[in-house]
Amino acid sequence: MEWICAAAAAVFFVLLGYGLLGLAFPNRSPVPPLPSPDACRDPAGERRVLCAALLFGAAALLAVALCAAARFPQAGFSALDWYFDSCALDARHYRDLALWGYGTEEAFFEQSLMIAFCPLFPWLMRPFTALGLPFYPTAMAVNLLLFAAGEVLLFRVVRRRWDGLTAVYSALLAALMPGSFFFVLPMSEALFFFLCAAFLDALETRRFFLAGAMGALAALTRTPGALLSLLAAAALFAHWRRGERVRLRWLAPVAGPAVGVAGYLALNFAIYGHPLQFLIFQRQHWHNGPGLFWQTLRYLWEYACSWWQGSRPMAIWYGIWQIGLILLQLALLAAAARRLPAPWLLHALAYFAMVNGANWLLSAPRYGLCLPALAPALTLTVGQRRGARIAAALLLAVGWAVFFAVFLSGGPVC
Repeated sequence: MEWICAAAAAVFFVLLGYGLLGLAFPNRSPVPPLPSPDACRDPAGERRVLCAALLFGAAALLAVALCAAARFPQAGFSALDWYFDSCALDARHYRDLALWGYGTEEAFFEQSLMIAFCPLFPWLMRPFTALGLPFYPTAMAVNLLLFAAGEVLLFRVVRRRWDGLTAVYSALLAALMPGSFFFVLPMSEALFFFLCAAFLDALETRRFFLAGAMGALAALTRTPGALLSLLAAAALFAHWRRGERVRLRWLAPVAGPAVGVAGYLALNFAIYGHPLQFLIFQRQHWHNGPGLFWQTLRYLWEYACSWWQGSRPMAIWYGIWQIGLILLQLALLAAAARRLPAPWLLHALAYFAMVNGANWLLSAPRYGLCLPALAPALTLTVGQRRGARIAAALLLAVGWAVFFAVFLSGGPVC
């Protein structure tokens, strides 16, 4: 494992250097420049992607509902409540925040610790709960719409840069990524996916104030949203290197995510008197904090070895499965590096290092879902060969189905 960790670190830094070179010399990049924002719109294709995403997400949602009803037949229409309250997901924390909000009064169990969860998703759901609607099914319905909208935006962004077939396969592979069923579960993944795609679409069509607003909302949804400032800064630096004059409105997409982070820190300060209280709670209560992703690979392997005899499912899904997905993500970024725009690559590397560099990582499949460059990287890697694209889709579908089955059976998935 030591040589795998060392090789992964070396690949990462080589990719980082390549991305920086591509940013410094954008005119020598093999990636073609963006066409006119309206030149590549495909309303019919967007409608097809929207319908396919809605059907796919609805099927996953229905499967979860049927599994909940089968596991808790005595619960009746409250089966989803029983199901999510009994599994090791963060869904119940978002429900509690939507119902009671942040605070130190312990209105619900561990309320004082819930500042570790960013506020936008529970704030989005609060009007629905105030109307008396049940949180779990309502949140799943909202997330289904957000996932489908995010798929359309991803299709639009990829089609603008490459072609329609690449855009269709990117949207398909994003839906087939193992763990994409999290997009319809009552947590913040679908909202974050939608906001990241909306930010990228607005940035590349030069609607800079809209991009800033989407970036601020993304940073209020999940902490990696702050990295969208890096994506915007890199993209605008490339414009400047191509000879464009710097304009004041360029600040909007860079500042937007920073404003969102400032809002989250202000919320921490207002409740606890410390702007970084969420980091303190993560370290003290969950023994988690920032680290290096190659160290994550090492300790995941050590845990897998120690769990192998006593808890083989945990060894497989929390250990070996996560190691494989982390290495696969890095391999895809390496294989597609020459075809990805330098700002996309640099943002993807920063996102990859941040989400996989935790001192206690259990959710690598879920965290990787919201990286906009990942599905296009896989599509560009397999190329235009029809057989290769079909094979990639089938392999992902098998992985998706197996991982979904583990989740539905109550296995170690979170």
